[in-house]
Amino acid sequence: MSAGAPRPTPPLEPTGRDRPGTDAEAQAWRESGLLDLHGPRTKNLSVPSGVLHRLQRVGTRLDDIAGAFGSVTTTDVVELLRARVALTGARGSGHTSVGGSARILRAGSGWIALNLARPDDVGLLPAWLLGASFDADPWPGIAAAVADRDASEVVAEGQALALPVAVVGPDDDDALRARHPGTVHPWLVTGTPTGAAPRPDPLVVDFSSLWAGPLCARLLRRGCGAKVVKVESTTRPDGARAGSPAFYASLHDGDESVAVDFGSDAGRATLRALVADADVVIEGSRPRALAQLGLSPEAGRAARPGQVWTSITAYGRTGPGSDRVGFGDDTAAAGGLVTRANGEPAFLGDAMADPIAGALAALATMTALAQGGGVTVDVALRDAACWTAGGRHPTLIRL
Repeated sequence: MSAGAPRPTPPLEPTGRDRPGTDAEAQAWRESGLLDLHGPRTKNLSVPSGVLHRLQRVGTRLDDIAGAFGSVTTTDVVELLRARVALTGARGSGHTSVGGSARILRAGSGWIALNLARPDDVGLLPAWLLGASFDADPWPGIAAAVADRDASEVVAEGQALALPVAVVGPDDDDALRARHPGTVHPWLVTGTPTGAAPRPDPLVVDFSSLWAGPLCARLLRRGCGAKVVKVESTTRPDGARAGSPAFYASLHDGDESVAVDFGSDAGRATLRALVADADVVIEGSRPRALAQLGLSPEAGRAARPGQVWTSITAYGRTGPGSDRVGFGDDTAAAGGLVTRANGEPAFLGDAMADPIAGALAALATMTALAQGGGVTVDVALRDAACWTAGGRHPTLIRL
């Protein structure tokens, strides 16, 4: 494989002897508390097999690589998944997400997950579902409009309008096959590590928002002593600021915060200077958005050899889904990280693709730093959820 081609991570899958028995795994699910976030448990409930064990291995690997940087950590990934709920007390209900903005809906040929996470999303509904009527509560109108539609067709039309909507998976679509022709991997890496000794106390410049990217930055701060500079637009600050202050503080306490006017020449010069000094850049934007600001992995490494560029997006920095929009709940559903009861999918946990992608991105980034950097780490929320669920054809266990 050429140095410029994306390559998968080394496997994190356990060997057969390391896999927990079904009874032990079912008990671990019951003890995790993740099943309680959506109301009373349904009879005949199934979940993808191996999820908690894969996540446990991610935590162990994070602690191992932190040791290479002289840090002693104990990472409980299940606690990371529960972090927001612990501070907000929010709960969902089956087809409704914990945060309340996402729903799983029946379509004529399957199920779709729609997330109206942004105020502008509601305004796009008439253009998406022509002829449908919407009241103050748009969800009954949406459910009626999609009930007889082909799931893939209605999702494609919504994504063309930049709506965060997906077929509940694992949906083996062109984007997933293009990024992972064989086994689904938790991240992809482009470039060849330099092999140089890692720099102590690396500087992380974080352009990301919400949960996944900031969690990655927090884990880097804890695991390798990183200094984190959080960068926000003066006109479009991190949307997480509108949520729980305690949760926002849990992600960003200890960060240096910088607000920049992305539209001004002076602001763009500031952005380029920040990137030129960074050992790690974390971002969650579609590639063309950053390119318009003169920011790219190539430009960053030209100024700072050995820089690690960590991209955390909904469907990947590369591939036919790179312009698709998504958030933690809808991409988790797209990856098949859902519960199932009597043939119906329902949400599992709270926006699980976000903290899972954040933890995986931190592991990939610290690994890259330990190898001298000089690579681009490409983490997709949907791919991370699909890998966690067991890939294209997950095995289900009855709880």
